Amino acid sequence: MAITTDFGLRVKPRSFNVDARRIGIQSEMNITENRRDGVLIVVPIGRIDSNTSPEFGRHMNAVIDRGDVNIVVDMAGLEYISSTGLSVFLSSAKKIKAAGGRMALSGLNSRIRLAFEMSGFLRLFPVFQNVDAAVAG
Repeated sequence: MAITTDFGLRVKPRSFNVDARRIGIQSEMNITENRRDGVLIVVPIGRIDSNTSPEFGRHMNAVIDRGDVNIVVDMAGLEYISSTGLSVFLSSAKKIKAAGGRMALSGLNSRIRLAFEMSGFLRLFPVFQNVDAAVAG
């Protein structure tokens, strides 16, 4: 199916895959945890993309499986999230809700917030400016 651009050109849209490593984007993520007032704070740092989302998903599943269902995800150190990363948040939220827990987000930069907003996921989570507010909320 061809489309016509604003300039009158007829083009055929194409999809393609880009290997982030080939264009110089490092696909790395580190995860730390700490606890405050009975709430587990999960801190992903870096990128949650197609390369790192399986690791993040395994981490979140392990957290939930060990009984930690009151969670704040501090996203202040997150640079990027892809649709596969968003799906990990959705599946984690479903498991936490089924277990009677709560998952809140804090420290979203404008790019991460936009990804959650555009996907419709922003309305699924309580969102706070910082970890202190999320723990208190």
